[in-house]
Amino acid sequence: MSRTTRCVALAATAMVGACADPPTSPQAGRAPFALSDVTVDVTGYTPTLLQIDDPTDMNDAGHVVGRRTNDVRPYLQEGATLHPLTLPSFALSATPKAINNRGNITAEVQKSKTVVRGVYWTSYQALPVELPNLGGTTDRPEDMNDSGYVVGSSANSAGIWRAFRWRLGRGVTDISGSPNRTWATGISNQGTVSGYTTINGSRFPFALFGGTSTVLTSRMWDKGIGVTPGGSVILGGGETWASTGQLTMHGPGGGFWLTDINAVGRLAGYMGPESNRVVVTTAYTWFNGVGTTLRYPGETSSKAIAVNACGSVLAAVDVNGAKQGVLWTKATCDVGTPTF
Repeated sequence: MSRTTRCVALAATAMVGACADPPTSPQAGRAPFALSDVTVDVTGYTPTLLQIDDPTDMNDAGHVVGRRTNDVRPYLQEGATLHPLTLPSFALSATPKAINNRGNITAEVQKSKTVVRGVYWTSYQALPVELPNLGGTTDRPEDMNDSGYVVGSSANSAGIWRAFRWRLGRGVTDISGSPNRTWATGISNQGTVSGYTTINGSRFPFALFGGTSTVLTSRMWDKGIGVTPGGSVILGGGETWASTGQLTMHGPGGGFWLTDINAVGRLAGYMGPESNRVVVTTAYTWFNGVGTTLRYPGETSSKAIAVNACGSVLAAVDVNGAKQGVLWTKATCDVGTPTF
């Protein structure tokens, strides 16, 4: 049995601890865990099946953006109400990437088979605004803060990927800080930016702390995937990276892959061996030492992709090959004081 096949089989039985990560993994050396290793608290969450099948983000009000199966349009779901967004005239399809607490939305739009452009709506009722680029033909927005600053990656005139920051009326800025290929993935309300860069063919986490670009060379192959409300960069391997340089490990152990952290320290992510080696994962959340597996009835695989200020978790679920969006709502909001 190949390592890939073995990892998939182990993940399907939640025996993630039996599949070791390679030496270059961001989780190398981290103690593995299985479901039996943690306290599982399934109370306090109520799942709601969304009309959006392919969710991508959620704000603190629980408003969700994403796509529907066999539909090229982007959507906003607000409670039980589904709102289609107006597509640009040149769009073949659009995938929302972020929604902030003001209701601004950004998305990547397929303009042709080879060209992708970023767009922005001030609300779901507004007409789309096309983002400027850095001289190339393709740009991909990834995140947006409550001030409306959008970050992502844009190809320059030489075809080199660069991290960008944009705000309506203020133009686009290259924030890469070096000539290396760089991608931005998240931005906080304070302006801290997360991302990753390549150096001599290897990938490293990238951050913009207080206007200064920094590369975390001690974490080869990991990447910044977002920013905590406190301004620390979230690393996919389960750590946060503060502007002081401090690295803090979070969650239950190896095999937990972090995707988001809310304002009081609740983690969202998924369990399973390395994400690019497995197709079976389970949505998971962790708060104050208590883990919760979020399994929707009939699911074959799932990932928690966002957690809001209250602690509600947005999950992308696979049910026998069919995509489903599920919102796990908390009856009582989280309370706490995180240190990151």
